[in-house]
Amino acid sequence: MKKRFSSLLLLILAAALLLCACAAPALRDDLTTAQLSETVDALLANAKYLDEADGDYLRFNLPGTADATNRLVRFSVAGQCLDEYGIFHAASPEGVGALEKACADYLQKRNDAWMNEYLVEEYPKLRDAEVFTMGNYVFYLILSESDKDLVLNALSETLKK
Repeated sequence: MKKRFSSLLLLILAAALLLCACAAPALRDDLTTAQLSETVDALLANAKYLDEADGDYLRFNLPGTADATNRLVRFSVAGQCLDEYGIFHAASPEGVGALEKACADYLQKRNDAWMNEYLVEEYPKLRDAEVFTMGNYVFYLILSESDKDLVLNALSETLKK
């Protein structure tokens, strides 16, 4: 009986350790969107063609992000690529959902307005664009799949405590 109890206790302890190992890592919440943008730009070959959106652009195109404590959008101004990304920081976990929705709505609006004859080879970036959340940060990425992977890995590493 005592041996069974010890075995059961050992099994429970092993399960608890396994659950702890699977928990999401703690993320930083003290970086500005400009600091995260530097991380992203360092990875993108087309970063030199990206310009930062002004307040009017954000107000018109991403009105649901107005409550973000910090927000930054960089998009292509060269007309030869569609590379674009947005970084938004919510004041609290409760604000993340609204930012995710605003970004998803923006991507949908961009897709709905797409003209098929324009930069046909670039369209997969927009079609496959996604919204990602890491802690209180919300990102949308209109990038190639390989660039998205690079950016997400770098952001994940940057935001780890």
